[in-house]
Amino acid sequence: MLNSPRGIFVDVNFDLYVADYGNNRVQLFRSNQSNGTTVAGNTSNETTITLWGPTVVVLDGNGCLFIVDSNNNRIVRSTQNDFHCIIGCNGNSSASNQLLSPRRMAFDNHGNIYVTVPESKRIEKFLLSTNSCETTTEISSTMNINDNSSVSSMIVQYDTSTFLINQLTTSESSISSPFFVMPFCGNDNIGLSCNISTAPCDMMQLCENNGTCINNNSIVDGYNCSCSQGFNGSNCQIDNRPCQSNTCWNNGTCNQTSDTTFKCLCKPEWIGIHCEIQIDYCQNVTCLNNGVCKPLLGDYKCECLSKSYSGKYCGIVSQTLVVHQTVSTSFGYLCYLMIGCICLFFILLDILKYCFGIDPAKDQLKRIQRRGRMKNIKPPPQIRKFIYIN
Repeated sequence: MLNSPRGIFVDVNFDLYVADYGNNRVQLFRSNQSNGTTVAGNTSNETTITLWGPTVVVLDGNGCLFIVDSNNNRIVRSTQNDFHCIIGCNGNSSASNQLLSPRRMAFDNHGNIYVTVPESKRIEKFLLSTNSCETTTEISSTMNINDNSSVSSMIVQYDTSTFLINQLTTSESSISSPFFVMPFCGNDNIGLSCNISTAPCDMMQLCENNGTCINNNSIVDGYNCSCSQGFNGSNCQIDNRPCQSNTCWNNGTCNQTSDTTFKCLCKPEWIGIHCEIQIDYCQNVTCLNNGVCKPLLGDYKCECLSKSYSGKYCGIVSQTLVVHQTVSTSFGYLCYLMIGCICLFFILLDILKYCFGIDPAKDQLKRIQRRGRMKNIKPPPQIRKFIYIN
C-alpha cells in the first residue's frame, strides 16, 4: 500500500514507477498489474540504496533511475548493479554545490538537470560537460534566484561511472539524448505539434444534454453553455422539461403540449393527471345473491358467498338449491291451503248457525257439556269405621 506518493513516471512499456514518499521507497507497477515491487529503498528484495522521502523518479533511455531523495538532500542514480549519489553528496546547505530538501527535477534535450529547491527559494541547473576524457567529469552548477538577487556559479565534480552518456561526436547537435522534453507551445495550444487547443470547449465536452459550449475568456470558467430548450444551469445539467421520467405513473405516456404543460395518456385501468388513480370497476356493478364485488386490474369479480351460487354476477343457482327451493315452496303452499280450508270450515259453521239457524255441532256440544257437569258432581260423604281384629 502506498503512503503519500509524490511522483510518478511511465516508460515506453507503460510500466509505472512511483515515488512512495511515506514508505521511503520507489515502487514499480508492471503494465496491467495492480501489485508493485520495490526497486529502490525499503522492502526491496535486492541491494539498493536507503531513501528518505523520495519525491521524483525518472527513467532515462538506458534504463537508469534518477531519484530525488528529498529528506537526504541529494539526487541518486542507479547503475546496473548499484546506486550512486550524483548531486548533493556532501551534506545539506544553501550552497550552490549542495541541496536543501529538493522537490523536483527535470532534464532538457542536452541532458542538463534542473532541480527545484523550495527551502532555498531557487532552481538549480547542473550542466553536463561533454569534453572530458578523465575519470571524473565536470558539471557546472548555476543558481537562479528571484529578481533583485545575484547569480552565482561554480564547478563541481563527481564520478563519471554514475552518469552514462550515449556516444558523442564533436558536434553538440549530434548528442543523442535519452530524454523526451515537451515543446513549449504557449498558453493556447498543447501536444507534440502544438496543434491541440487549450480552450475548455475544445478539450472536453462540458455542456450536457446537447448544449453548445462557447469559449469565453472574459469569465472565470473560460466558457459558457447555450442550453437546448427545456434545460438550464451552468452546464445545462438541470432538466426543466414538463415530461420527466416520473411525470406519468403506471406506464402512462407523457405528451408535451407546450413549453410548460403536458398530458398523460394513461393505460385503460388508470386515470388522473399523472395516471395515479386506479379505476373502480365495481362502482356501477351489482352482484346478486349477496355477492361482493372485488376490483381487479382492468376488471372486476363478484365473490359469491355460497357454493350454491356462481356466474359473473352470482346469478346462477345450483340444481340442489333449486330442488330445495321447490320443495320448500310446495310445502308452504300446502300449509296455506290447509289453513284456508280450516278457516273456511269455521266460516261455514257460523253462516249455518247464525244465518239459517242450523247448528251442526249443537248435539255434540250438549254431550260435551253434560260430560263436564258429571265430572263436577261430588259423591255423597261416607262414614267409615275401622274395626281392629286380634
